[in-house]
Amino acid sequence: MTLTLKEKITRVRTALEADPMGFIAGEIRAPALEAPRVIGPPWSSFGNFLAETNGGRFGSIDVWSLEEFRDKQYQSVNFSGGQERWLVIGQLLYEPLVMENGTDHLFLFQGDREKLGLDFGKFDEFFIEAVFGPRYAKIVPNGEKDEWWDILKFAGLR
Repeated sequence: MTLTLKEKITRVRTALEADPMGFIAGEIRAPALEAPRVIGPPWSSFGNFLAETNGGRFGSIDVWSLEEFRDKQYQSVNFSGGQERWLVIGQLLYEPLVMENGTDHLFLFQGDREKLGLDFGKFDEFFIEAVFGPRYAKIVPNGEKDEWWDILKFAGLR
C-alpha cells in the first residue's frame, strides 16, 4: 500500500470521527492486521488494504472485511475465468467490484457477467483517486450530492 493511500485513509477517518453525522457518510473499520497473511498473493493489495482498514463503507462503495470476503466469492463463478481469475472485494451500488488475478486491476461488473467489466485501474490508484479523491463523483451517479462527497471535502481531498 502506498503512503499516499495510508495518508488519505487517516484523513478521512479523522473527518468521519469529527463529523457528528459521519456515520451516515461511511465507515472506516479498525485494521485487520492478520489480513496480508490470510489473503496473500496474488491479492496482496487487498490484504494490505484490510490491514489498514478492515473493509468499510465509503459512500456508495462497500469493501468486504476479512470476515466477509470469503462468503461473497460465489459471484465470481459467473465471471469469465471464474474464481481463478477474480476476487470479489466489494460492491459499488450493489454491483460487484472485483480484482483481477495477476494485474492488480479492479473491475466493476454490471449486468452481463460474461463480458469484461469496467476497468477502474490499479487497486491503490482507484482508492486514491476515486474512493478517497475527486474521481468519486465521476463513478457514482449523483456522487457530488452524497454525504461521502461532503466528507471528502471536509478532509481536504477534493
